[in-house]
Amino acid sequence: GAPNRLDINPSSSVAQYRGGIAENAQHLVGEASARMGADIVQMADRRRSQLDELRVIEASTDLRKQELALTFDEKDGYQAVKGGDVIKRPIVQDYAARYKEATDKVTASLSPRQREMFAGHAASASSNFQANVMRHAMAETEKYSGEVYKADLISRYDTAGMSYKNAMVTNSQLEGIDAATHHRMDMQGINDPA
Repeated sequence: GAPNRLDINPSSSVAQYRGGIAENAQHLVGEASARMGADIVQMADRRRSQLDELRVIEASTDLRKQELALTFDEKDGYQAVKGGDVIKRPIVQDYAARYKEATDKVTASLSPRQREMFAGHAASASSNFQANVMRHAMAETEKYSGEVYKADLISRYDTAGMSYKNAMVTNSQLEGIDAATHHRMDMQGINDPA
């Protein structure tokens, strides 16, 4: 039948019940600690990523400042290289090397992870910079070529005019003008209709 009140051991039931609470509480504390630890790790990773991005933005800004100096500085910028000076030295290679030095200097202050993040930007910026130097060199070469051609023609016309009594000199200068004109047209890709 029915249990006798004396057969129930209240102290063992309480002890068993408390043991279940303690194990459950310990388990819950462990789970909460693990979640909190994971949250802390995730927050630290997010913060590290933000700081890495900030450093990459700073490095990009530093590189852009150096690029502006390499472009527009009145003494050392490639825009200061004009006319015949463009063909007297290899400015594309020279400024590509200077840009690489600037990039290396900026990159040296970055962590390996930041360098990896910065590499794509630096490569793209370097390509754009070199293309701009090349465009400048080509424009200055064309301008210089036109100046040389014009000076050559003026000199030949002057010589022919001053030597009008000497048919051989005059004819030689006129032939030189014709040859120089054809050469200039060839350089500019203009076909001679004659």
